[in-house]
Amino acid sequence: MTEGEAKGDPLPWIDAIAAQTHGWPQHIAFYAQAAALQVRADRKEMTLEGLNVVLDTGRREQVHFYESSADGLAGEDRTAIARAFEQSLDDCTQTRTAIMESLTKAVGEGNADAVLRKALSQGVLDWRGDRLVIPIQSMQDWFIENYCPDRAPYSGRSKPPAPSDAGHP
Repeated sequence: MTEGEAKGDPLPWIDAIAAQTHGWPQHIAFYAQAAALQVRADRKEMTLEGLNVVLDTGRREQVHFYESSADGLAGEDRTAIARAFEQSLDDCTQTRTAIMESLTKAVGEGNADAVLRKALSQGVLDWRGDRLVIPIQSMQDWFIENYCPDRAPYSGRSKPPAPSDAGHP
């Protein structure tokens, strides 16, 4: 941001964007592109209002990415996956058995394995050793928030605090 001769302290922007992306390159690119466009639109000023636009744009792009990744997984498939991860360990992994139990309950024994294979092939799930994980923490939170309706929005694992306006115009 500073290479483009932007005016203002870039650290609040960098911190806010980093908190949203969890280091996931695709998400960093969403926010970086939005930031470049916003700073240009704001005549190289880095404002709190501009940061909020960037964060909103980046979040929309993230949700689009999650929806695209989950394309072809029915609502009950998504709910079963979310339910399996609702009570995952601190490392956010889950056993194949727990996921298959959740899928079998939702879609039947005959379909559960096909749903698991589809989720793996589309990157919704991935192996970490002998356990499964939703590879992007913010996508796991999105699944739980959207497909576990009895759960409070954003369980708190990845949603960063809103940016403050301290020290900004």
